Amino acid sequence: MEYDTEITPELEAEGKARSLVRDIQEARKNAGTTLSEKIKVYLPDWPKEFEEMIKNQTLAIELVKDPQLRVEKI
Repeated sequence: MEYDTEITPELEAEGKARSLVRDIQEARKNAGTTLSEKIKVYLPDWPKEFEEMIKNQTLAIELVKDPQLRVEKI
């Protein structure tokens, strides 16, 4: 059996989005916010096609372009 190991742009974007979700959850923890609190997320870049997934999985109201990843409780 042979596996297709080609990383498509879509797979790369999904991987980046999943990594960002983990980073945002860690930033949320460091900021002392609970998982039920809504947040605004500041970050340098994110895959636009996965914006809704990122927002849903992190309970973020908004993603804002900023040089450094940080979260702000709303």
